[in-house]
Amino acid sequence: METLIMSAKERRRAVIMAGVQAGELNLVGAAAVLGLSYRQTQRVWRRYRAAGDAGLVHRLRGQPGPRRQAPEMRAQVLARHAERYPDFGPTLAAEYLAQEGWRVEITRRSGAGCWQPGDGPCAAAGNGTDNGARVNRALGRWCNWTVRTTTGSRDGGRRAC
Repeated sequence: METLIMSAKERRRAVIMAGVQAGELNLVGAAAVLGLSYRQTQRVWRRYRAAGDAGLVHRLRGQPGPRRQAPEMRAQVLARHAERYPDFGPTLAAEYLAQEGWRVEITRRSGAGCWQPGDGPCAAAGNGTDNGARVNRALGRWCNWTVRTTTGSRDGGRRAC
């Protein structure tokens, strides 16, 4: 048996579709409860009958985003950051990298190993708890870089795929 990761919306749909399957609810009532049109509810019902709960899970879950750049480019930016701007915060580092031609967006998720809680000024100031669970948001965890190049960037104007 496999484990499904479902959002709250998908779990709610599963409960409603189970009610339709049990005969407690018809598709018109399910459409009203779900806030969908009757036609869309029919599509959801077809997928539920064919694949069960797995049919209600968004089919793009776990896939990389369509605008994600190559991992090599991300590695280049992280190496540049470690080489020239290791003590910069996320916003300042992004600004300096933009001056070099990199368009960098920073999301506040862990993963890249750049600047973890406890490394920055917030640890010295004592803004977190003893176990490090709460950190100053402005100074805390930032590690995932989304890298996009602009025309005329460091790669000689070639566009990244």
